[in-house]
Amino acid sequence: ELYFILSELYFSKKDLSKSEYFILKAFSIADSVYPFFYQKLATIYLAQAEYEKALYFINRALKGNPNNPIFYSTHAQILKEVYRLQEALEQIDKAIELQKDNISFYHHKVLILYEIGDIDSVEALLDFMQNSFEKNGKLVSNLKKQLLVQDKVNQDELLKEIKSTLSQDNKVVCRIINLLNFIKDRRAKKDLTKRVAYHALSVIQSD
Repeated sequence: ELYFILSELYFSKKDLSKSEYFILKAFSIADSVYPFFYQKLATIYLAQAEYEKALYFINRALKGNPNNPIFYSTHAQILKEVYRLQEALEQIDKAIELQKDNISFYHHKVLILYEIGDIDSVEALLDFMQNSFEKNGKLVSNLKKQLLVQDKVNQDELLKEIKSTLSQDNKVVCRIINLLNFIKDRRAKKDLTKRVAYHALSVIQSD
């Protein structure tokens, strides 16, 4: 703002060269500062689940500074929330490419891969994180427990309940669909659906 005032002052004195200098100085600072304001606004709107506004401002931030890894990470988080998962993966990869030693970027990538259903890549990335970020071993262990161990336990419990439900005649199909919808891992859901279908067929054929 000071540079704008100085530019106006020199303009009023007909000193156009200095007026031009200060106005250009003002714009050069604005170009470097405004993107951070836009990114901050994007994170606020992300926290409020106002994803369209969040996307608008993070795109403004990236336009002003396309080399900031934090901006790409924020963009990835927003895209994940609106289920544009492949785009989210591309954005978090850009963040990692720009800053390879930031474990939070890998954390976000793990969550995106998990939503996609690429469990093999989730396991591989968690192993990489465990080896590369030894100081953050607790974080990685908790992620493994949350995404892999507990998820498998939940699926085993669901399968038992589905098999139990299949032996009854009370709204069987609706109950099965409701149970399968609780599974976030898409590949696991596909596999479990196939297994349920085979089991259902064997139940029907044995009646």
